[in-house]
Amino acid sequence: MSDGGDHLNNVTPQESICRRAEMYQMVVDKAVEGRVDLENFLNRLRLTGASASEATDYGLQYAQRMESGNGGMAQLHSNT
Repeated sequence: MSDGGDHLNNVTPQESICRRAEMYQMVVDKAVEGRVDLENFLNRLRLTGASASEATDYGLQYAQRMESGNGGMAQLHSNT
């Protein structure tokens, strides 16, 4: 798993977690908005360094939002 070089920027662990969550959330948002297909969505999560449990959480969020039919904006941060 990549830490994105945060150790070089004196980023606290909490800041690093927030940055990763924001990055994964953007991947979910783009996929739900139709700009990324499922295969690309999963690949982007993998490339951003998502762990298996992170990928599962964000994959579930993607599926829930897609099922809602309108992107499920009320669930935007439900799994973060």
